[in-house]
Amino acid sequence: MDNGSYARVFLFTLENGMQVIARIILPVRESVKTEAEVAAMELVRARTSIPVPKVYLYCSTPENPVRAEWILMEYMPGLCLADGFEQLTYEQKRRTATDLAKIMFSLFNITSAECGSISPYSGDRSDESLCHNSLRYPLFTPLFSPRLTPTTLKGQSVMVGPINDITFLDYPRQVDPQRCGPFNSERSVMEAFAFLGTPPTRPGGKLSCWVFEKTLEVYDVVKQFYNNSQQSEVSSSNHDRFHFAHGDLSSFNILIDPSTGAVTGIIDWEMAGFRPAWLAAVGGGWFDDDSERFLMSDFQNSRGNHADETPADAVLRAHFRLRLATLDAQLFRHHLQGIELRALLYACCNEFDGNTEMWLEKYKDQEWVVARRGDFPFDFIEWLHERFDLEDRCVFPTAFSSFLTSKGNCVAQ
Repeated sequence: MDNGSYARVFLFTLENGMQVIARIILPVRESVKTEAEVAAMELVRARTSIPVPKVYLYCSTPENPVRAEWILMEYMPGLCLADGFEQLTYEQKRRTATDLAKIMFSLFNITSAECGSISPYSGDRSDESLCHNSLRYPLFTPLFSPRLTPTTLKGQSVMVGPINDITFLDYPRQVDPQRCGPFNSERSVMEAFAFLGTPPTRPGGKLSCWVFEKTLEVYDVVKQFYNNSQQSEVSSSNHDRFHFAHGDLSSFNILIDPSTGAVTGIIDWEMAGFRPAWLAAVGGGWFDDDSERFLMSDFQNSRGNHADETPADAVLRAHFRLRLATLDAQLFRHHLQGIELRALLYACCNEFDGNTEMWLEKYKDQEWVVARRGDFPFDFIEWLHERFDLEDRCVFPTAFSSFLTSKGNCVAQ
């Protein structure tokens, strides 16, 4: 059916007419990602009314006749939102908006003290836990003992393990899951995204990491502004709280009924897990308008300010936000106000430090309001000079050393 980034998807029709979806998992983060995906679907099915595929059978090791990890799951009816949204009537789009707001609310309402993906196992990994409705073939044999942290969800203990995210899964430069959580603070989450794990694995040393360090410096200031605006919420707790999120709620992972606009399925849960509230509250599909409202890391296509939208589109977005506010005022605030923190996180996820440097300069010029916030957290021009100086010393170390020696001799003479 489809060739995704980390799986091949097939539709099987059985002899009795039943249709089954098979996901053949590519060899990225062996066992850990498949286990987390299945556990996430089981968790959401158990705790919400969100239409999520039922898992019939799965194998989280390539030691099987297929020679790859795989999942057999329920076929979900519907049309991809990316393929059918523009053909819907306005009333049908309102139905999609209403359903999607309810889905975001249901996920957001599941919280944890740790940021990471779900693991279905206890410390000894000997029980079925959340996967009691699924069969494993064969029984899972762990390749290592990942860091797992227990968390309680409505009285039931589950384990939070390494976070699965596209930033850490870029094949073949994937980051060892042992370096990817779980995390107990938003600052540690930001550091892991900026430096590709904890401890850092981003190549290039100080020169490559410096711009990400400066981005984190800005994050610290912005986060304080953010906390002040959310004072009633943060004052009730002395530690960060994380909210469950799909992790990749794009138009390709939302299925709708083209005759009504109703959401019939949410698929592809491999990136699901607990995230900071402002990241978990990002909109899904057409309703993710961050790049229209703020400078994102792909800044060439950002800040459209909805210039091409019709009045009906504006009313539809207002309806979606009103539904969020009605369901959960906290979710609404994080959706609307968390956009700047999301932009800073995405900037930390750039593969090349030069891209983040360009974004940071545009962000300072276009988004930072000095009259309201005061000076930018650091002198950008001064930092650029320091960066160029370090670059010269890294690229021409012998010549630079000779230059310094000659300058020293001149001073001595």
